[in-house]
Amino acid sequence: MKLFTKKSLLIIFVLYPLFSFTQSKFPYQIDLKKESIILGVGIGLEVLELSLKQQVKPLSLIDIQSLDKKNIRFKFDRKTTNYWSPTADRVSDILLYSALATPLLLSISPATRQWKNATTLATMGLETILMTHSITQLVKNSSKRIRPFVYNPAVPLSAKLDKDARKSFFSGHTSGSAAMCFFTAQVYADLYPHSRSRYIVWSAAATLPVAVGFYRNKAGKHFPTDIAVGYLSGLLCGVLIPKLHLRR
Repeated sequence: MKLFTKKSLLIIFVLYPLFSFTQSKFPYQIDLKKESIILGVGIGLEVLELSLKQQVKPLSLIDIQSLDKKNIRFKFDRKTTNYWSPTADRVSDILLYSALATPLLLSISPATRQWKNATTLATMGLETILMTHSITQLVKNSSKRIRPFVYNPAVPLSAKLDKDARKSFFSGHTSGSAAMCFFTAQVYADLYPHSRSRYIVWSAAATLPVAVGFYRNKAGKHFPTDIAVGYLSGLLCGVLIPKLHLRR
């Protein structure tokens, strides 16, 4: 318990300077009409992707045996078919959870301690997660792209016969981590527009999803093209949601 307390104090000591700048008027506001539209679209996409999900059928043994990596469109994607690492898969999960928790760092800011402001940020965060998840899953269940490890003869057949083996495009780990990291960076930049630390925050936000994508690739779960599109999708959701809520 003492060790945990010391680590917590160390984290606060390191991060506090990032939030010690003077912050003017809270830059965001929520509007019932606007939130209804965003949440409505997000929920509608979720319902649609769940419907498509039911139509995804696992690959058959014949399908798997007939696969040829030479048919993969981009040559730089083909190398990934040689990868398979449960360890890298677990590391990518840990990094994803870390990225999803990054908005909690904003609670250190004095600006977020007011209930109204905290509620506004929570609403924006929920919308970012909802839109990112619904778009990602909608594309996954529509494209049904086969994951790289299915081409690898060293991978257990049980993994290849799972429905999830047809959800390669695009990377949900990368899109989710990018969305939350860039959401955090964008909110920080709007809260403290004159802080020099915003460059550090943006750099960290850009780096963590890259690390997630790297380990998803090494795990044999995603092609580089899956990761690139996932990164871009998450970036757009993470930046645009805060932009839509800026005060005029």
